[in-house]
Amino acid sequence: MSDIEAPQWSVQTAETWIKALLPEPVIRSELPGDVVLLQAGDPGQVVVRLKPAALRIGVFSQRWWRDRGVLVDETLIAVPWVRLPSSLVHAQAVVRSLIEAATALRRSRYFHCEVCQQQRPPELQVATSTGKRTCQTCWAEQ
Repeated sequence: MSDIEAPQWSVQTAETWIKALLPEPVIRSELPGDVVLLQAGDPGQVVVRLKPAALRIGVFSQRWWRDRGVLVDETLIAVPWVRLPSSLVHAQAVVRSLIEAATALRRSRYFHCEVCQQQRPPELQVATSTGKRTCQTCWAEQ
């Protein structure tokens, strides 16, 4: 990709190239306050929030709340748009490194299901009465 100069990055100018750096699939949502949320990977790996003033990259994390449903996100780092290099190549390198760090951190939290022998994301872990570490799928089949 050519090295182009941008006076300042924004949600509109950076969304396309940031989406191209993310693991597939990418789910896009628009939130209040001109915020774009990108959830990437299956199962979820990385969450990117494109805000008017900054870019936030985080580890995908699900937390269940009784009164609010599922909350997703765990911010790893927030970078004001003005702090990103103006060069597209350099900005992509910075963002790619942050996405890779978030993905590696997410995968380090996976557990080994003792029934199906697969690596599973932490939100699928079930505590059994026998003390086995199992995933929801295997637990439901027992």
